[in-house]
Amino acid sequence: IKVSDIMSADLFVVNEKQGVREVIQYMTQKRVRRAPVVNNEGRLVGIVTTDDLLVLIAHELKDLADLIAQQIHSY
Repeated sequence: IKVSDIMSADLFVVNEKQGVREVIQYMTQKRVRRAPVVNNEGRLVGIVTTDDLLVLIAHELKDLADLIAQQIHSY
């Protein structure tokens, strides 16, 4: 078996400058769990996964919850 027999012809990539929300929407639309990340020159700089995005959002939600808890306790 050759790689060309099993590869995807339509390459899906995201740019490192794109926002998280945009990447999530694009990955959802394309129904992919992983995406190569390229710079403005088209060079591979990494791979983003849904797990990476989930961890990031979880940290953001925790920070928000901490802020709300601090505000509630200050009253």
